[in-house]
Amino acid sequence: MFGTWISDVQCALLKLFPADRAYSAEDLKSPQMPTAVGHFLRHALRRRAERIEFSVETEWFDPDAPDVRSALESYRQALTSTARYPQAAWKASLERGVQFVISHLVNPASGLVAFVFGNSTDPVPIALVAERLEYFGAQPELGKAILGIFGKMSVKEIGPDDLRAAVLKADRTLVKGFEPNDWVIQLEPLYEIAGVLRENEKSDAALPTDLLKAFFEEKSCEDIVSRLEAVESVKGVHTLTADVLRRAAGEKPEPPVAEPTEENEESVPVTRVVRNDFHREEEASVVPRWMRFATGGKPGETIATPTARGSSPPPLRVDDPSAQDEEGPDFPGKIGQRAPVPDDLEIVTSGDGVERSETAGNSSDERLGSVPRWTRFREGSTQSPAIPPDVNPIEERVLGRLNAVQRAWYINHLFAGDRSRWAVVMELLAGAGDWDEASEIIATEVFERHGVDIYSRPAVDFTNAVEGRFR
Repeated sequence: MFGTWISDVQCALLKLFPADRAYSAEDLKSPQMPTAVGHFLRHALRRRAERIEFSVETEWFDPDAPDVRSALESYRQALTSTARYPQAAWKASLERGVQFVISHLVNPASGLVAFVFGNSTDPVPIALVAERLEYFGAQPELGKAILGIFGKMSVKEIGPDDLRAAVLKADRTLVKGFEPNDWVIQLEPLYEIAGVLRENEKSDAALPTDLLKAFFEEKSCEDIVSRLEAVESVKGVHTLTADVLRRAAGEKPEPPVAEPTEENEESVPVTRVVRNDFHREEEASVVPRWMRFATGGKPGETIATPTARGSSPPPLRVDDPSAQDEEGPDFPGKIGQRAPVPDDLEIVTSGDGVERSETAGNSSDERLGSVPRWTRFREGSTQSPAIPPDVNPIEERVLGRLNAVQRAWYINHLFAGDRSRWAVVMELLAGAGDWDEASEIIATEVFERHGVDIYSRPAVDFTNAVEGRFR
């Protein structure tokens, strides 16, 4: 699991706060100390001072005398304000704090039960649970919800099983209906802790997929867990930044902004851009990028494609729009499963640049009558009129010969309908020297730039068609 990651965090914090000195509450407010861990350690320090008991020999003195009580209170406040972790106790205290904080943030139920009960199964007062909740200041709403459940139960003591059930109920109720950005906000304390492992300030903090899967499993979010498993299996990614997590949690990419082009422009300027920042977590790997985008591919595997060098891409096949995959089109639940093609071909851009609408009442519709549109493109259909190829030398070098429908399908799904960007990418791919260079262009100029789901059918077919040129 992610125990090794917790150990790495503990070691990183010990480098920032070495065990060669004592640490006061003010020291723990350092920006280098993650907020949740600092809160836990400061609260533990304060509670130690509050638990100190003062004894007065009652036969000789009156412990309830106003002056005595005032003096004892002043003494307690002085101890609290000057409390510190001694050098000998710092390492164990820091490691303990990190362990409890991360456990509670990932799995609130099990984390809180372990912190309250330890190895005991004896019931404890509700007041003790409330006091222990104060150690975790990163989730105040959860603490309020838990205590609210206790109030309705009208009990004074509670056992570990009942506490676990109450925390699970409160936790799952609070996150019900969360959107992708809500999850990122919920995980901010953990991402802040992960920040101590960054190589430099410019890099993004990342959390292990094992940790994230445990987090979402606790909240019964099986759909997100499946997406995380797909990211881990297909891409070989084992840590996720907040931005990647948003997409794994189901966030839809924003529509790309088309680049301005001058009217009557005779040629499209081509600038070759090859970047390696699409997945920073894997940049140290020597595995070519195309393996990470191939359906079902894993680093180190050889993935064969049916397309031969110089041949045209696979024939266009449009599935029945009434058939819907159970996992949804955005992120297939099974590795290598292609998402269905959305029925958005109502407007097809022909090779001459004229948009023809399905409702325009053209002659082919009159001939075909009420035959559903999707059946006209099914392979082998006898009712589909032949679509003549639209010859384009650059496209033919990159993808093989395309007809108007195939071209429109790629442009609509991979380039958000932007024909100028299509032309630019065709020029870039036509000039690529090898498949590694071409795969970089596809990753940065198509998938990343336009927010394309790399597991969608258009993305897979496009990648396979281009790769066929280099085989």
